[in-house]
Amino acid sequence: SVEAVVNQDTDLAKKTIARDHRVNRDEIETDELCLLILAKWQPMATDLRFITLALKMVTDLERMADHCTNLAEQVIFLVRGEDVRHPGKLGKQ
Repeated sequence: SVEAVVNQDTDLAKKTIARDHRVNRDEIETDELCLLILAKWQPMATDLRFITLALKMVTDLERMADHCTNLAEQVIFLVRGEDVRHPGKLGKQ
């Protein structure tokens, strides 16, 4: 998404947006797998820490993908010259 902003590349922005669905699906599959492992094998110590780390990490990765999608959507608006809403002045007042 950053590359799409820098190069004003709407095709890359659209590809980034399309990939968000895959990231969402991967998050759900990873969550389900982790919960299955927790339920069936009742891991302890290092294994339990690894699984909880995976659950946290996949959530963070999905949220980052959402931010990339939002940024890519703004690229499309900016390149088209459409009015992009903003909160007004940014920074210290």
